[in-house]
Amino acid sequence: MAATLIAKMPVWIPIVRSTTVAIMTAYAVAVNLDSKIRTMAKLHYAWTQIGNGHKRLWKHVYSEAAANELEDFRRREHEMSQVSMSEAPNDPRRLSQWQEQVFKLHYMVSA
Repeated sequence: MAATLIAKMPVWIPIVRSTTVAIMTAYAVAVNLDSKIRTMAKLHYAWTQIGNGHKRLWKHVYSEAAANELEDFRRREHEMSQVSMSEAPNDPRRLSQWQEQVFKLHYMVSA
């Protein structure tokens, strides 16, 4: 059935589709989109891990390893801040929109 539909399709449709994909691929390569996506995924993962670690540490503040864990979190925070400053795109308007979204999601009041 699918083969019948494809056979009856006008000839120009596959050409337009392949051209569209080629243009989108060229754009992604030109603006280094893959690298930006990897950077943002790395930052998201790292900050989520740091946040989860802080929650875990908060429940065990008086453990003997707490000071070492806190120092490790600070080191990792510093590393991720450096990555975000050097590799992440800087768009204040977009950042402001996402910040408002997070505030709404967590019922926080923006400053």
